[in-house]
Amino acid sequence: MKKTTLTKIAVGLFAAASVNAFAINVGGVVWNPASGFDFTSQGAIFETAVGPGGTLGGIGVVNILNNTNNNTFCPGCELTFEFGGHTLTYVDPFSSATDDILGFTGGWLKIYVDSTPNFDADVKASANDGVLWLDLVGYNDIQSNGWVTSLFGEIAKGTLGTGNDDGSGAGLFDVVGGLAAPHFDTNSVLANDGHGADFSFSSSYQPLPNGYVTPDGFGLFGTGELKGNSIPEPTSMLLSALGIAGLGFARRRSAK
Repeated sequence: MKKTTLTKIAVGLFAAASVNAFAINVGGVVWNPASGFDFTSQGAIFETAVGPGGTLGGIGVVNILNNTNNNTFCPGCELTFEFGGHTLTYVDPFSSATDDILGFTGGWLKIYVDSTPNFDADVKASANDGVLWLDLVGYNDIQSNGWVTSLFGEIAKGTLGTGNDDGSGAGLFDVVGGLAAPHFDTNSVLANDGHGADFSFSSSYQPLPNGYVTPDGFGLFGTGELKGNSIPEPTSMLLSALGIAGLGFARRRSAK
């Protein structure tokens, strides 16, 4: 009777630990750190057009997180973001006007969880009216051309700074705060300088239709992807350890 009871308790602890280890909920945002997609997010971005010396900024909303949609990863809420402070410091002088290579320094990205879904690309305040979920700063990394940049870009079509250009960007971020910060301060993304950042970022952009510019000055739109690694909650890892230990103890008792 005692062996059976102990075994049931151990199995129960292990089951509870497994559930908790695979499901993390921070501020209403739910994701699975054991997923093969961990950690990835994809979102829509709306941003300014900048020329040399200008500062890039914009807003956006997360549509997919770890291959799940908003109803799954943020039921009854939304994840929005604002970014800025990326200064266009370098423009490759050997590139043509329609094939510029760009280097930005500085920059930040703030992700918010909002219990009242109301994101509107025409209203900048709708992107930063929630609770700060992740606070990120640009990681200055050495690029293959020798530039030290936090964001590396390329224009595929159009003219830099005119708002009619298409292009892409990529960079690295470090976690400095927010509700979910303890889960993402991993330094697991290898940078060119041999050190580790917390996230890699990539994006693509193009002009809004018909030359439209939002009231906040965003004339470009596109997609942005954030990639990193998350770790389970300490309480979940403790429960897992207790569950495994309980099962081991039960087996030893049974063997006697």
